Amino acid sequence: MNSIKILQILKQDYEARFFQSITFLGLFKYAFFCIGFRVVVLYRIGCWMNERSSHYVVLRLITMLLKNHLLIKYSVELSFVYPAGPGLVLPHPHNLVVGRGARLGSNITIYNGVTLGALRTGDSDDCNNFPKLHDHVTVFTGAKVLGDISVGSNSVIAANSVVLKSCPSNSLLGGVPARLLKLDKTKHD
Repeated sequence: MNSIKILQILKQDYEARFFQSITFLGLFKYAFFCIGFRVVVLYRIGCWMNERSSHYVVLRLITMLLKNHLLIKYSVELSFVYPAGPGLVLPHPHNLVVGRGARLGSNITIYNGVTLGALRTGDSDDCNNFPKLHDHVTVFTGAKVLGDISVGSNSVIAANSVVLKSCPSNSLLGGVPARLLKLDKTKHD
């Protein structure tokens, strides 16, 4: 991800969050006063630095400090291994865990208290044992998405659900363990 690409992705993150075109004043205002957007900006910077950290020891150190800053100040543990697609929205970024192998598509909305991680403790070393969220997925407060599963495009995961199995596109998941509550076959990907 080069510098121009990160700016384009941040522009799409901004427009997805605030439903308006980006302006310099708006970017400055929301980067400093909107916690959710600030966390997304720091996450994008961390992903950019992580890609270059194998070449520069100083960047590796700064990336670790940035990760610790997000964890201590915002209670957000985001992995910089796989950058999320453009349009990432974190309305209330508190107590949020995105494991190091989790893959996020574009236009993903994640609320507070969400965990996207491995199913078992020993699985966290293998990046293949994490969930994959396709495009236009919304994960509501307190939901847990665990294991090597895939959540289809245009899906919604209800609050406090525990998703352990893959689901198709255009689905509504809820419950513990989560089950398919609704499948909208009229929508197309």
